[in-house]
Amino acid sequence: MKILFKFIYFIPFLAFVLYVNISTDPAFLFGTGEVEEEIAQELINGNNINSIYNYDERKVQINFINKITQKPDIVAIGSSRVMQIRNYFFEDSYFINSGLSGATIEDIYGVIALYEKNDKLPSKIILGLDPWILNQNNEELRWLPLKDDYIQLAKKIEADISTSKIIIDASKGYTERLKEAFSFNYFQESIKMIYQNRDTSYYQVSLDTINERADTKLADGSRLYNAKQFFRENEEVEKEAQIYIQKDEIRFLNDFDEISTTNEKLVLKLIEYLKIQNIEVTLLLHPYHPIVWDYFTKEKKYKNVVEAERIFYHIAKKINTPILGSYNPTKTNMKTPDFYDAYHLRPVAMRKILE
Repeated sequence: MKILFKFIYFIPFLAFVLYVNISTDPAFLFGTGEVEEEIAQELINGNNINSIYNYDERKVQINFINKITQKPDIVAIGSSRVMQIRNYFFEDSYFINSGLSGATIEDIYGVIALYEKNDKLPSKIILGLDPWILNQNNEELRWLPLKDDYIQLAKKIEADISTSKIIIDASKGYTERLKEAFSFNYFQESIKMIYQNRDTSYYQVSLDTINERADTKLADGSRLYNAKQFFRENEEVEKEAQIYIQKDEIRFLNDFDEISTTNEKLVLKLIEYLKIQNIEVTLLLHPYHPIVWDYFTKEKKYKNVVEAERIFYHIAKKINTPILGSYNPTKTNMKTPDFYDAYHLRPVAMRKILE
C-alpha cells in the first residue's frame, strides 16, 4: 500500500517531466510536422534558413520534394558528408542537395522514391556512399519517416529487403520515443535548452555573416556550418579527429563485424535501376581526416571500413559507373586544412574531388 501511495505522489513529477520533454523536445522527437512543412516551403521560395533546431530532416525532405514544381538537373544524395556540395559547383544547372545526416541505404531509397513518385527524377545523381551503408549494425533509425517510400521502391525494382528488420527497427523507433518522453536524461537536456534560452524557431537569413551558434540550411539544401566550426584552426581540427577516434564506439561503425551482402545488393540494384532510367550516376566516396583514416587502417575492428571502399569500387567497375574520391585522404591529396572536423570536408575540397 505504501508503494502505491509513493507512486501516486510521484505521478505529478512524472507528468511534469513528460510535459517539459515533449514541449521542449531538444532532439525533435515529437514534432507535429508543421515546422518541417514551413521550412521546406521557405527553401523552395529560395530562402536560407537559420537557427533551426527542433525539426526532422527527413520530414523536411519529404515536404520539399513533394512541393517542388521544377525537375532538378542534378541531385546529391547521401549523408551530411555530401552536404558541402553547392549549387555554384554546377553552372547553368538546377541543383538540389538532398543529403540527410547519417543517411543509410533506406534513406537513399526513400529519397529517390520520392523524386520518382513526383516525376522529378533528375538527369544526374551524385550518390554519396559511406561505409556504414554496408553495416547492418549501424543502429541508425532516423530513416523511419521514409520507410514506406523505401519499401515501395525496393519492391518495384525487386530488391531483396528484410521485412523482419523493418518491423524490428520500426518497433525500436517507437519504443525509443516513448522512453525519451519519460526519460530524466532527456529532461535534463530539455532544461539545459530552456536555461540557455535556445530559440526553437527559425528565420530567413542572408549570407553576409555566419551564425555564431547555429548551422544554416541553404536554399539548395546544402549546409553552412556555424562560425565555431567554420573558422576552426588546423590544431582544433586535428584535436577533433583525435577525440573522434578515442571514443569507445564510433557512431554508425560500431559492431561493423561483417559486410552486409543484402545492403551491397541493394546498392547494386539501385544503380542499375537508375541507369535504366537514363540517369547519369556518379558515386562519391568522402575522405576521412588523415588521423582517422590511419586509425581505421591499423585497428582490426574497423577493417570493414577499408573493405567497404573496395566493394564500392568493385560495383562501379562491374556496372561501368563513374566513382570519385576515396575514404583514404592520401588518394585525393586531402590534408587537415581541407576538413572541418574528423570526417567532413570543406566545400573547396569537395569541389576538387568532383572536378
